[in-house]
Parts: sequence; C-alpha cells; structure tokens
Amino acid sequence: MKVIRIDIEDLAYDDFAKEFEGHVSLLIAEPNRARTVELHFISRVGQPRNCPGSIVTCSLIADALRQARRMPGFRRGEEQIEVVAPTPRIASLSGMDGRASA
Repeated sequence: MKVIRIDIEDLAYDDFAKEFEGHVSLLIAEPNRARTVELHFISRVGQPRNCPGSIVTCSLIADALRQARRMPGFRRGEEQIEVVAPTPRIASLSGMDGRASA
C-alpha cells in the first residue's frame, strides 16, 4: 500500500503536556485495486514549542505510521506501507493552510 497524500489538521500545542497534537490523514492507494483508503489518526509528539516545523511534521507523521502499522493487516505482515506522498499539507487551529518544509 502506498501513502499518496498526507494532511495534518488541527495542529496545536499543549503547554501543560508540552506536546504537539495533530489530526493526521493518510490517503493510501491499494496496488491491485482501483480504490483508495483514507486513514485518520490523532498524533501526539513531545517536542518543545519552539521546535522546527519540519521536525514536528516528521514526528507527527511517524507517529501516525506507527499507529497504522499496529492495525491487524499491517501487524500480521500481510501489507506493507510505502510513503510516496509529496510534502504534507498542514492546517493549524486558526485555519491557515501551509506546506511543511523538510
């Protein structure tokens, strides 16, 4: 399965927990089928507020992929995840869209 699009929405920082939280959507194309599947995850990563955006983005995506790999089909080794998506789209709580920089 190939991840062809990644969106991060509702990106927020929790000052009490000292972590970023975001809703990560992965659009996955199934290789032998003419359909896509969209998976949604709430990702949380412990990073300081002044952490560079590229590190936060990569950490949120890594957490979402970690959660996806725990799903039954992936955990049993029946499916593999390959990320071929371009730069993810990020939307903050203020609704301002942006692109992640790597």
